[in-house]
Amino acid sequence: MKLQDQVCTLEQGKRLAELGITASPKWMYFNCHPHSGLCLSEMPNRHMAILTGHFPLDPSEYSLTPAFTVAELGQMLPDQITQYIRRESNNWWVGLGPLMAASSSEADARAQALIYLLETNQLTADEANKRLMQ
Repeated sequence: MKLQDQVCTLEQGKRLAELGITASPKWMYFNCHPHSGLCLSEMPNRHMAILTGHFPLDPSEYSLTPAFTVAELGQMLPDQITQYIRRESNNWWVGLGPLMAASSSEADARAQALIYLLETNQLTADEANKRLMQ
């Protein structure tokens, strides 16, 4: 399975950060080189040093964005939601009461559910951050 399928999308990572998710994920998206575009790394500083020959001290040099994994997203979701995660056909479904988040990627479906809960104030960013820190 590709790493991209095991983490939330770049847009979802940005949205989760905007909504106050500050916990440090295992993986980060970043612009690794002007010509090669987006990269995923566990250690973006070290990755950048290898690619560019210098260690960037300013994170704005490479635009870090969280890339939360399936496990991290699941840990941030309330327990009553994680009970309703299933795969049917080619889609992952994450239960939200009468609403469902669905996607071909489990990480994407979990991120959709988390964003929905944060946007509708059914979960606070502090609660999600604390759950991930446990």
